[in-house]
Amino acid sequence: GFTDLVRATEDLTPGQTESVELISKRGRELLALIETILDASRVEARLLTLSREQVKVTDLFQEALAKGRDLGGDGDVEVVAEVVDGVPDLEVDRLRLTRALATIIGHALRSSERAYVRMRAAPSRAGGARIDVEVPSTRLTARELAGMLDPNPNPGEREHRGLALGLSFARAIIELHGGTVNVTDRGQKGSVFTVRLPVSSAS
Repeated sequence: GFTDLVRATEDLTPGQTESVELISKRGRELLALIETILDASRVEARLLTLSREQVKVTDLFQEALAKGRDLGGDGDVEVVAEVVDGVPDLEVDRLRLTRALATIIGHALRSSERAYVRMRAAPSRAGGARIDVEVPSTRLTARELAGMLDPNPNPGEREHRGLALGLSFARAIIELHGGTVNVTDRGQKGSVFTVRLPVSSAS
């Protein structure tokens, strides 16, 4: 809030503008992490109730990308997003599903070994939507990424605890929507997260 106020009321030098933008980005990143931790606690205590509304997948993509970039570190990685014609609107908790997808996008951006990350939404064969997020990195195998989605792992086997918390939360939110998330190995190209969401499901 203070950074927005400074930018609106002060005549800043280019160096000051860059510093204020960095502070603002770090603040958004910290807020996203705090929100994730709080919601993860609610999921674990079974106290999280979804607030559903009809959402266009294009809108969901845009909002998830904005949050995902905040979580994606300082790397200059482009996101190439595609929404195939015919993807139906979804009845979802817009805020929490956006946050879950942003967590997956943020991981892909942080670990990318290429200059871009691809995202794609298409109609699912079972109805609803299928969302693919590439992870163009060979640092972690698909099996290791899938292990991070597990909400009840062996603590001694978890090396990336912060990342794993976010990914396990993302899986919990997707499953609360009646959906699934899986990881597929693409060899030297890395891995891909595949999220499948129904048009709607009972809360």
